[in-house]
Amino acid sequence: MKTWVLWIWAWLLAGLVSAQTPTNWRVEGWVRNATGEPLPGARILNANDSLLALSDTRGFYQIQWRAGSGPLTATYLGYAPQTLALSMADADGSLLRLDFRLNSQSTPLPEVHIGARRVEVLAVENFQTDILGFDVVGENLLTLERHRKKYLVRLSDPARHVLAELELLGQPKVLHRSCTGVFHVADLDFAQELILLDSNRLDTFPRYARSDFEQLVEPCVLAQADHYFFRERGPFSQIVRYGFFDPARHWHPLINILNKAGEREAWQAYQGMLSGAALVREPELPPNWLGQPIDKDFDNEKDRYWGDYSLEHLIKMANTNGELAHLGWIEALRLDSIYAPLLAWNNKVAVFDHPHDEVLLFRTGELKPLRRQPIQYHRAPGWQKQVLADIVRGDWYTLFSTRQCYVLRQLDPQQFTPLADFRLPEAGLFPEQLKVHDGYAYFLARPDLNVPNAQLYKVNIRQNRAP
Repeated sequence: MKTWVLWIWAWLLAGLVSAQTPTNWRVEGWVRNATGEPLPGARILNANDSLLALSDTRGFYQIQWRAGSGPLTATYLGYAPQTLALSMADADGSLLRLDFRLNSQSTPLPEVHIGARRVEVLAVENFQTDILGFDVVGENLLTLERHRKKYLVRLSDPARHVLAELELLGQPKVLHRSCTGVFHVADLDFAQELILLDSNRLDTFPRYARSDFEQLVEPCVLAQADHYFFRERGPFSQIVRYGFFDPARHWHPLINILNKAGEREAWQAYQGMLSGAALVREPELPPNWLGQPIDKDFDNEKDRYWGDYSLEHLIKMANTNGELAHLGWIEALRLDSIYAPLLAWNNKVAVFDHPHDEVLLFRTGELKPLRRQPIQYHRAPGWQKQVLADIVRGDWYTLFSTRQCYVLRQLDPQQFTPLADFRLPEAGLFPEQLKVHDGYAYFLARPDLNVPNAQLYKVNIRQNRAP
C-alpha cells in the first residue's frame, strides 16, 4: 500500500514541477567582440541555421525560444561563429540570459597598387566661393558653384580649362542628374533643366516649381528599356518603396523594404510628441519637461500638423508642445535611414536590400526577382552606407571608414563579395558626393579640420597590380 501511495505522490509532484517550468522562454543578451565592443547586425541562428534575430545598434538581441530547441549561434562578418547551449540554471522566471563574445578571424583583402599621377585637385573652395555640386560628363566636369553672391554652372575639360559658364537666377544649391541623364539645378522655390548645347555652350529651360522637382524628377532613380523606376521614402526614412512605369505608362509596384524596428521606434517618438508624453518624468523638473506647453495660454491644436512629417512642421510641433527631446529622437532615426538603392546591373535591375542581407536581381519589367544573392559586406565595421557603380568599367564599390583613412572596397559584380581595397588617404575629412567614373574616384573633402573649405579631388583607382 505504501508503495502505491509513494508512486502517486511522485507522479503528482512531477506534474506540479512540469506545470511550473515554462516551455517558451525569452532569451536576450549582448553580442560583443573580444574587447567588449558591440557588434550591431550580428545574426542569431538556431540549431538548423535559421535566422532568429539580428542584434541592434547596441549589440543587443531578444528572441522567443522553445525548450529543447537546441543551442544558439551568433555570427558576424569577419568573426568566428560562437555556439552556446542554454542552461535552465541561468533562468530568471521565463527569462534566459545568453551573451556572446566573438573572436576576430578577418583576412585582409589585397591592396591595389596604383600607378603614377595618383591624385589631382580639380577645384578649391575659399571663404568667397563654394563648390555646391558636381558631376562627370564624358571626359569633362560639370560644377555648380557660388562666387560671392553669384551662382553659376561651369563645364571644364580634363586640363581644368573652362569650356562654358552660365550664371543662374536665385540661389540654387542642388545639381541633380535625372534618371534620363539630364541635369537640373534646384533652388528652394524653383528648379531649372540645364541644356548642354555643345562643348562650349550652356543654357536653361524656363523655371518650374520646386515641388515638381521633388515629386517627379528627384524620385526617378533609373530609366531602362523605356521603363522608369521611382523611389518613395516613408515619413521617417525607415521604409523604401520602388515601382516602375512600363512603356504603356502603367504603374507597377515592385518592392517595399522596411526596417521594422526603426519604423516602430520612429512612430513611437512621433506619437509621444503628439500626445505630450515625457521622455523623462521627475517631480523636480519644470512643467515643460513633463510634456506640457511652456506657454499655458498658447493654442496648440496638434491636429493641424497631422500628416506632415517635414522637419519644418516637426519643429513647430516640438516648440508648441515643449517636446524638443522627441524631435531629436525622430531626427536621429531619420539620419540613420534605411539604405536600399536600386541600380542598373548587366541590363537588369539590382535592389540592394541591406536590412535583409540580400541583393534582389530583376529582369526589367518583371515583378518577381530573377535571383536573390546573399550579401554580408555591409556588416563589416566602418561601412558608410554607399554603393557605387562605375558604369564605364562595370565595377562595383562600397565605402568604408577606418582609423587611418577611407577605403573603397571593390565588390565582385556577380556575388557582391569583397575583392580588393583601394585606400583613399587623400579623402581627408568628411568626404561628400563620392562618384566613380572610368577608374577614377571624385569627391569633395576637407583637407584641414580647422578650415571649413573643401577641395574637389580626382583619385586614380585603376587596377595596376604589382607583380
